[in-house]
Amino acid sequence: MASGITIRHLVFTGPSVAPAELSFNDGLNIVYGASNTGKSFTTKALNFMLAATKELPKTEEITHYDAVWLGLTLSSARDVTLYRATKGGAFRVHDGMIKNTPSAAGAILQGKFDAKRSDNVSYFLLETLGLANKVIVKSANAEKDTLSIRLLSPYVVVSEEDIISERSPVLYSGIPSQRTFERNLFRLLLTGNDHGAAVTVAGKKEKSVARTAKVELVDEMIAQLDEEIGEGGPTREELTEQIRKIEGSLGSLHDNLRQAQNNLDSLVTERRQLVETQRDLVPRFTELEVTLQRFGRLSEVYKSDIARLQALEEGGFILVTMAERDCPVCGAPPAVQRHNHAADEIALAHRAAAAEVRKIQIEQRELGQTMTSLEAEATGLRSRSAKLSDEIDRAGKRIEDARPKEIAARHLYEELSATKARLDRAEDLYERRDRLVVRRSQIEEGF
Repeated sequence: MASGITIRHLVFTGPSVAPAELSFNDGLNIVYGASNTGKSFTTKALNFMLAATKELPKTEEITHYDAVWLGLTLSSARDVTLYRATKGGAFRVHDGMIKNTPSAAGAILQGKFDAKRSDNVSYFLLETLGLANKVIVKSANAEKDTLSIRLLSPYVVVSEEDIISERSPVLYSGIPSQRTFERNLFRLLLTGNDHGAAVTVAGKKEKSVARTAKVELVDEMIAQLDEEIGEGGPTREELTEQIRKIEGSLGSLHDNLRQAQNNLDSLVTERRQLVETQRDLVPRFTELEVTLQRFGRLSEVYKSDIARLQALEEGGFILVTMAERDCPVCGAPPAVQRHNHAADEIALAHRAAAAEVRKIQIEQRELGQTMTSLEAEATGLRSRSAKLSDEIDRAGKRIEDARPKEIAARHLYEELSATKARLDRAEDLYERRDRLVVRRSQIEEGF
């Protein structure tokens, strides 16, 4: 073990009062004086600064001070000062012997001991002593407690009452139930060895208390289940029979629901396919209408060209016919007539017009045949689209007829499923109650 910690000074400071200081020397220090001079307050203040108590005594004098400074020399010869507000709370640790506000902020240490943490005053001081995380057996059943400064404080700060007491310094509390702990604590201070390897064993009384507590807890849980089951509910046998019947009904209902769903899905798919087929006809039908409109305008052009060429043909025929006759105006014979055009040119124009007419008529007939074919296709598309519309309407009607059946089957299945869920929960309550009853018997028998 390390050599220990030496207390150097205890100082109280306040904003409008002179510091109150008590200095200590190496070794044993005795604070003495007349009654009401502060001896008991000093011991309590030391325990307050060692985190053995949470607060200072409420005295008239303390109201003038707001801070306490405890100077310590650690076992490593390091000087530190613990600061704490007179109202309590966390600590600050500063290097050096500080008696007033230091220039730099110190590290914060918690006043409350926590065996799982190292940021508290108790761990800070015990680590210096080599006693951090030490474990002490506190009962004959090897129950354990982790060492803290609060448990060591009776050996650090001894009050006047403890000095004049006839009790052994080792058994300082005088409480019989604490004797095992106090002996083991003193043994730890002498040897440095704790009882971390000890195995805790429950005694007969503790076992009896624990058994009673467990039985009470199980009884409470059984009572809660009984309340949930209720008095008017079905018995376990009735519940099992109801579940069996519902499971059978659910099987047939599930088949009916699946059949209704499949039928509805099939009808919806059929209607969708009909709609898509009808939609696919639209581009071709539009294309036919546009083509027929264009061909109609072309047919009119053909008719106009034929009429114009036929007029030219008839005019040429007349001119050719009159070419070998006397002039109808002057009566001159053909031999003495003077014309700017020749008869053979007129005949050539007449034949050309006639040939063009025949060519256009052939194209007109071919156009007519094509338009007749396209009209037939368009008529077929109209008829097919009309039939598809009728089929779509019939499919929609079948869907409307099938949907209520599917909805009714679904609702019935869901209602019966909800009923089964409630019965399953009630059956689970019975099973949990049975397990608790068995567990209660095991506890009473010591298992």
